[in-house]
Amino acid sequence: MRASGLFRFALFLAIGFNSVSVLAEEFQDSSLQHLGPWLANYRSYPVPDHLSPPPDNCRLLHVDYTGRHGSRYPKETETELIPELLNYFYELTSNFSLSEKGEKLFQKARSFSTWTKAHLKCFSDITPRGWQELYDLGFRNTSFLTAFRRLPPKSLTISLSSSEITRTIHSQEAFWEGFSEALPEKVELTSYLNVLDNPRWVLHSYKLCRPVYGDFSFTHLKEEFSARKETLEKNLPEAAVHFAREIMPDCPTEIAPRLLETVYRLCLLDVSRKYPLGLCEVPAEWIDKPEGTKVLGWLRKIQSWRKFYDFGLSEYHQGKAINLASPLLRDILDQLEQGVYNNPENISANYRFSHDSMIAKLLSKLEIIPPKGTDDERFAVWNPSYHTPMGANVQLHLYQCSDNNLQIQLLLNEQQIDWKIPPCHNQPLCSWQQARDYLRDKIVPDEVLKEYCSVQ
Repeated sequence: MRASGLFRFALFLAIGFNSVSVLAEEFQDSSLQHLGPWLANYRSYPVPDHLSPPPDNCRLLHVDYTGRHGSRYPKETETELIPELLNYFYELTSNFSLSEKGEKLFQKARSFSTWTKAHLKCFSDITPRGWQELYDLGFRNTSFLTAFRRLPPKSLTISLSSSEITRTIHSQEAFWEGFSEALPEKVELTSYLNVLDNPRWVLHSYKLCRPVYGDFSFTHLKEEFSARKETLEKNLPEAAVHFAREIMPDCPTEIAPRLLETVYRLCLLDVSRKYPLGLCEVPAEWIDKPEGTKVLGWLRKIQSWRKFYDFGLSEYHQGKAINLASPLLRDILDQLEQGVYNNPENISANYRFSHDSMIAKLLSKLEIIPPKGTDDERFAVWNPSYHTPMGANVQLHLYQCSDNNLQIQLLLNEQQIDWKIPPCHNQPLCSWQQARDYLRDKIVPDEVLKEYCSVQ
């Protein structure tokens, strides 16, 4: 197994990421890949075309990785949404005739609704595409640990953990399979599984916090989102009515935004499947048409606001939802602290598998998404297509540089990004001591969070 892994690894370094896996070609659909940036948090993982190199004259000590699961089937709440959207589609179009394109779209939506009823066991789990995304992420991650060194490390100490939800467990397994496949045989490997004492609290805490995600909050945020959506509908791009009339020729102007959003949301639920039913074909056509990207941008903006409120990034939560990433941030800093003591022949790495909501909160704690300011100011930075696609990952790499100077590099989706915290604002590297001290001050103790969340 490792021999074939070395061959694939050599091939990977020679010809690039997009050719790592022959299996991945099965899931390539050029129209859907082209549509990816417009799909918000439902976007398939955007595979980078190069690795971010380590800083000059520095030696890698530790890699800390927190990632979202791979592309998945609809969740239970979304399976309830599919017939809802189908009925809404029917209500919107019941008094008007559909074009041939509209009729095909409606039949595909009906087929999707039927499919969901017949495949209940798949719900929430990763799709074959999601498995491949995480397998390839694991395969590529080995290169972070071995490829950029004159000699591979003699030993690796790896720990893995997940939120213990089916889709994160299977994502962890796929990642580990790819990671192991690419590992040079001469490297001694020590691995530990599920090292967190309370993985759900660290990686899924927002699901345990009723005051933040309880009925009252949900109702309030739904009202806030509805107000935002109403404002957006009043600023509908002029071309949107034209695209709506491609589906329903006599579509009234006032119905156009809701019709387009219904089509778009059905596309979001279909796009991750191994063999999509084609609910994204109509939105994909808009990309190459005049004004089409404006309509897609408008639809993505609605979905981005929906996730902005869902993830607790709004002023209404006053940072309380973002503070639910405190246990995760503390574990990250603790793991990095241990990495400081690695000897020159050993690298350690910690891999966690979580969810898009937690990735968004972690990015807020790291101040990549501003933790303060008005909703509009923070939303201007927020882009779920970039920040939280399927397989999204935040990595902190600890380096020992010249004069034993310890530095931290920050990566989002395998690409180096500049720090935004005050000690090293807009810098590619941050002093470990400065980053550690600043970020530790941002951690809210578990006792405070659990008392607020009513968690034992």
